[in-house]
Amino acid sequence: FKEPFLGVKLNVRDIDTSIKFYTDILGMKVMKNNFESFLTRDETNIALGYESPKKDEDLTMMVLNQGAEAPVIEQFEGRHAISIPAKKLQEAYAVIQTNHPELIVHEIMELDEQLGILFIAIVKDFDGFEICLVSSETFDKAVKSAADFKEPDWSVRKELIATRKEQEKTRAARKMTGVIGGVTSSSFKAPKDGAGLQERATAVFNHVKDTVIAGKYSKKEGNFLFTGFWVGFFIVLTGVHQLTLLGA
Repeated sequence: FKEPFLGVKLNVRDIDTSIKFYTDILGMKVMKNNFESFLTRDETNIALGYESPKKDEDLTMMVLNQGAEAPVIEQFEGRHAISIPAKKLQEAYAVIQTNHPELIVHEIMELDEQLGILFIAIVKDFDGFEICLVSSETFDKAVKSAADFKEPDWSVRKELIATRKEQEKTRAARKMTGVIGGVTSSSFKAPKDGAGLQERATAVFNHVKDTVIAGKYSKKEGNFLFTGFWVGFFIVLTGVHQLTLLGA
């Protein structure tokens, strides 16, 4: 089993105070293994974690960094989970409840899950970072049963990205050219018998707009043709009106 996560890094106000919280209360230890690839060459970086009973098992570290600015914890900042044996979780919670009750966000609960009894409690460290403490006996089994730890199918991912790009290009092209899909000549609504000149012209105009313009011309060309059509229409209408007056 290859652990996919190398560690969680937090900026803290006072690194010595934070070390005491994670070591004295949560039972972590300062890690002295070969973690240089993760840490920067800075004395303010300290890696903490739990020793594994298996020598070949990968560890996920808690890395504390004392930066130039104190961390600012806001609402909906999120929280990270720490999986430890139920007995240690209960002991850590008892210490917090006795000495630092203000750090308790949600009291400890005992849940009867499908894979066993799950203990869970949500607390804060001295900087305000929220931590979800869960009992490893059940939580770890639930995580392993819910994940295969395989890489994504990158070929499928590339196909999906390519398809999405093509769809975006098509939408952009339709937006620029004013294309309206699904319109055919069958959409032409013939005017009624005896209809006047204006009604007949309107029927032809709507048909041209919905078929020829939308499917074959750019938006700019369409606007030009629309304008020309209406100008021509009113010129004809004016001419007919003048002839009618002359005839009268």
